[in-house]
Amino acid sequence: MSYFIEKVKCSETYSELSQVEYQQIINIEKENHDDGFKFLQIGVRGEYDYNDKDYRWFVTKENGRVVAYVLLDIERSDFVYFDDIGVSKYHKNLGHGTKLIEKVLKWKSECEDSRPLVLKVARANIGAVKLYKKFGFVETDAPDPKWHIADDHFWLTF
Repeated sequence: MSYFIEKVKCSETYSELSQVEYQQIINIEKENHDDGFKFLQIGVRGEYDYNDKDYRWFVTKENGRVVAYVLLDIERSDFVYFDDIGVSKYHKNLGHGTKLIEKVLKWKSECEDSRPLVLKVARANIGAVKLYKKFGFVETDAPDPKWHIADDHFWLTF
């Protein structure tokens, strides 16, 4: 299996996602969720800037197609929000999630970003919880007191 990870740099100038790559990410979301996430769909219509400087995309590709991605929201000064991760249903359990998290942590190290990396995860998503904890994520309180989540989810921080 070959991995192709791109779209990540420390500086404000970084490679952007193309419209085709963004559509491939939406297709991954449609595979995994009935209609994809609304913010992703808004991006395709041009109402959401998916290449905004406050976001960083990490993708893996096979045969030129995006098969997995991570989206980080880096706009806050006190933490980095691990906004979303998605893997094509045809590429699950092949190591794409692991490779993406490794790349995120490498980016964090290379960019000397000392802010905590925060995410929320469903308690029932045992595979994801196990993956995050393997990398050293630990259960924590909400990064912002205004951020409330359902009881079937919890926060993890690295």
